[in-house]
Amino acid sequence: QAAQAAAHDVALIPWVNGALLLFWESHRAATRRRAAVYTAAIGLLLGLSLLTKGLTGIAVVGVAYGAYLLVTGQLTFAACGRGAAALLIAAAVAAPWYAVVELRNPGYLRYWFVERHVLGYVCGTQSHGGESWWYYLPIVLGGGLPWIAYLPVAMQDGWIRWKAAHGCASEGVRVGSGRPDRASVLLWCWLIGGTLFFSFAHSKLVTYVWPMFPAAALLAAVAWTRLLEGTLCQNARRTLAGTVILSCALGPVLLPAAMIVVQQKCQSLFSGTAWAAAILAALTSCVPAGFWLAKRARLTLSSAALSLAVQFLFVMTALVPSVAATTSGRELAGHFNRLGHLPRRLLFADERIGSFVFYLTPELRAGLRDGQLQQVHL
Repeated sequence: QAAQAAAHDVALIPWVNGALLLFWESHRAATRRRAAVYTAAIGLLLGLSLLTKGLTGIAVVGVAYGAYLLVTGQLTFAACGRGAAALLIAAAVAAPWYAVVELRNPGYLRYWFVERHVLGYVCGTQSHGGESWWYYLPIVLGGGLPWIAYLPVAMQDGWIRWKAAHGCASEGVRVGSGRPDRASVLLWCWLIGGTLFFSFAHSKLVTYVWPMFPAAALLAAVAWTRLLEGTLCQNARRTLAGTVILSCALGPVLLPAAMIVVQQKCQSLFSGTAWAAAILAALTSCVPAGFWLAKRARLTLSSAALSLAVQFLFVMTALVPSVAATTSGRELAGHFNRLGHLPRRLLFADERIGSFVFYLTPELRAGLRDGQLQQVHL
């Protein structure tokens, strides 16, 4: 359901990705002119993120790249100057829209930036506040699959390379081969720093942590790229082999198990055809193991990607609609859509107002008044 939602966090991801990439390139720019061009582009992307979801994107980029500069000892006046210039450009990009909104809706800027951003972060004032500090841990671990499974490989390889660079390794690793180590440091700062930043917030929601997932995918790509290039450390290679075999062994079990859970929780009944399709899709997980045992790493990776795509397609077409029907306001909204009008006041106890409004017809949605829909917490 979340993957199909029109959430602002999805639109935020490309701006965060692009800004971090350009910050990386600006730091490595050969000339001041090129660095200035990168900085201007960063400001544009941060301005778009500011229009998309306020200060969230700027915070993620700031935490990730700021932590990277601190860890690598590259926090200089020049780097701070580029960051400040990018923020000024971002403010210039977003200011016209926010100014118009404030003029038409006085008090909006205080509500959006102070109440929703600052107070929402430091206080449990939002409707989705008060979650435990570890709230995002299962979301990152589960939502980051399959890439998250290869992070121990990337971490082990990076640690061995760091020891080799300091004369402490005994594996004979080729330091400097493969991808630059500092790029991996940036990715780790992005993933860990961003996750910790959201974990410290009092206001938590599943979609907030979505901008962290590209970092996990890129770190997994680093591990596989080094394997294909022949530069992955031996210990890390053994860990990757165990991960591949374990994931292939669990694959045939997980999809049918998910169907059983959905049937029980959502009171759905899947047809025999759906079960047969699920079993066939799940069995594709065994194919990469055969290629791995045949020492065909590239075919292992490509077949694993294909298997994942097949299973994801089944989940989106068979499982997600069943979950959405019982966890969204679609059926309730459909009732009022057929009725053609809404009552003067509607109280929501177990339904989310946003989901209900999403499924209303444009005519009913346009006629909503302040206070007409109210959430009741039982």
